[in-house]
Amino acid sequence: MTRPPVPNPAPAKLFLAPLLWVMGIALLCALVTLGALILNSQQTESSDEELATSPELPPMSATDLPPAPVFEPDSVQIDAETVALNDFMVSSESSSLRSVAERLNAAETLLVEGDVAAAAVEIDSLIDDAREHPQQMRLSARAFLIAGLAHELSGDSTRCQWAYQEAFQRTDDITQRACLILRLAAQFQERDESSLAASMLLNQLMKHGRSLSKELRGERSVALATAMLGTREEAVSPKSILDLKTLHAPHVMLKPEHILDQWDAGGTNPPPEPPREFAMSRQRQIGTRPHQVVAVVQCPGWPTEDLMEQIGREMGWTVRITDEARHRLRGHTTSLDSPELSLDTLLDGVLLPFDVEWTHDGLTLQLMSTREFFGGVEGQISDTLQFAYRRRGTRYLQYALTQASDTSVLPTLLTDLARRAVVQGEYDQAIQPLRQIVSRGVSGTEATVTWLNLGKCYLLANRRDEALEAMLHAADQMDGEIYVAAAYLFAGNILLEDNQPDKAIPQLTRSMSIGRDELRGRAALLLSTAYLLQDEYTSASRVLWEAQEAIKLPPVDDQAAFLMALIRFNASQPSEREYMGRNLLTAVTNVHQESMFGGTWDLLQIRAYRELGMIAECRELAENVDIRSTGPGLHKLVRETVGDIASLLAFESSGSDSDTALQKKLDEARLLQRAGKLEEAIRVCEELLSAEQASPEFRRELLKTLGHCYQSNGRHSEAIRCFVGLSPQTQPGESAPIQ
Repeated sequence: MTRPPVPNPAPAKLFLAPLLWVMGIALLCALVTLGALILNSQQTESSDEELATSPELPPMSATDLPPAPVFEPDSVQIDAETVALNDFMVSSESSSLRSVAERLNAAETLLVEGDVAAAAVEIDSLIDDAREHPQQMRLSARAFLIAGLAHELSGDSTRCQWAYQEAFQRTDDITQRACLILRLAAQFQERDESSLAASMLLNQLMKHGRSLSKELRGERSVALATAMLGTREEAVSPKSILDLKTLHAPHVMLKPEHILDQWDAGGTNPPPEPPREFAMSRQRQIGTRPHQVVAVVQCPGWPTEDLMEQIGREMGWTVRITDEARHRLRGHTTSLDSPELSLDTLLDGVLLPFDVEWTHDGLTLQLMSTREFFGGVEGQISDTLQFAYRRRGTRYLQYALTQASDTSVLPTLLTDLARRAVVQGEYDQAIQPLRQIVSRGVSGTEATVTWLNLGKCYLLANRRDEALEAMLHAADQMDGEIYVAAAYLFAGNILLEDNQPDKAIPQLTRSMSIGRDELRGRAALLLSTAYLLQDEYTSASRVLWEAQEAIKLPPVDDQAAFLMALIRFNASQPSEREYMGRNLLTAVTNVHQESMFGGTWDLLQIRAYRELGMIAECRELAENVDIRSTGPGLHKLVRETVGDIASLLAFESSGSDSDTALQKKLDEARLLQRAGKLEEAIRVCEELLSAEQASPEFRRELLKTLGHCYQSNGRHSEAIRCFVGLSPQTQPGESAPIQ
């Protein structure tokens, strides 16, 4: 039997081998991919779980801040472990985050560009992280300086002070500490702690004054003068701007980049060697009193009593110290490394922080406590130390002027000097420092404010032409809306008071268009007055209508009501005079004199009283008009108005026998009125009205007296008729007013 042929296996093997090889490789790739996916999933879950369970860092708030330490510069110790900022990066576990330097640079950039809120958020976040990870992140003094600047510009004084004090603890560089002390002094000044600010600045001046740059010395001297005076800038308001005796200082914007540049200029100089022995070098001397001697004094840290004795020996003075002053000085040491200073400033710097005053008679230096020094007024001064500083204010202003001639804060200093002169009534002296500011070529809001201040001082000095020129210069700057509106308002008022209403109208129109709220209202009142003085009643009423929102509230609503009543009275027909006169009487008696702006209100009131026949009130007000405060043009109008009244009263000195008899009866009625017997006075006056022989002048006087009696008796309608020259017995339209 034949066996079937067996197939050859070689071709099948050749086919299966590559297939198995490909399948094996694919399986291996699949296993590798699956393993990678599983591993990645586990890592993701682990990361998500870690993020979900990690504590969230809350933003820093004012309540999280540690209490601000008592600021005692001499007691601050530098942390030896503190190192430069750029040496630190975040830990390796958070290596994907930005470095500390990058975050700090971002905060600084935002700060310099003016985005204060974003800068504060960025730097606060960095400080929060550093507090959470103190071992991995340590911040330098510069970081806290940036934080302080951000919070100062945003108005958060609590964080601001804390940050500056943290920065102070992290640097021993004299320049950098000087920058921080200037910022801290400004904060204390804002909190009305000027004596503390002055003590800090004096302390630095005494101990490190020679080590500071000229720029820092100038800024420190200005801050010291401001602290000595206890000056706090008054909030800008319509009331303060329109007050002649309130001078606003040009606003000096805090420039972070300037302070950071000053900071960076330090840091490279090692702390100066303290003096090894006492040395006193007199630079200039014109007498034996402290203010006549300029000296450089160095002292290695002596007991304060011994230091005073040594200075006395150097100068040939006898030094006497009361027991109370000695008690205050005992146990305290003082080191000095002063620049060139007059000895009175040096004595202030050494003694005032200990609440010790000094006097000098040319031979003897007497030290006593401030309580002893001000014993004669004890009980009248709540803070003797603060008063001790403030009484030296002018002297420190003069010192600051010699140190700050090239600094950006010089206008503030010169404005303070002008303020002092205004307070003392020396208005011509106040003009000089303001002219000095202008001569520096100022611009913008600084120029507007300075010219406005200058115009006020010219007005106070009764130099009206120069005042008008200064106000127009202020308005021309067109920078600082509220100041420009006020400048136009002052200019218009000056022209009105000089009886130039046509020239005043353009200035007052501009003030009304630029000003807001009260300033707009006051401009509208004066603009309406200018039209009224030209007998343009329609235009005068239209202005008040357009500004009704600005004139309907205090402190100008009463003046607006009076002005409208006067316009309507002047424009009314004889048949309307009784009704319009009643409104005018109510309005003129309800005007608050103290809230008025401008001298034209006196003229308007005088005219209103004249129209109402209230001659006594008219003359009394006219006698109180001061030509120095109103201008010659307006004063001439007042004199003309009073002259018209005087002619009406001529009958008092000359008249017929019948007039004399009637006058006696009228005098009797006036006596009854003053005695409070109003009904009897009214009866006598009404009887006199029927006297046919009475002259027109007498009848005017009689009606005026009768009107006052009616007014006091509450019979206002009859009073109005008398004031406008109508007999109270007649009905409206029966007779015209007495001619």
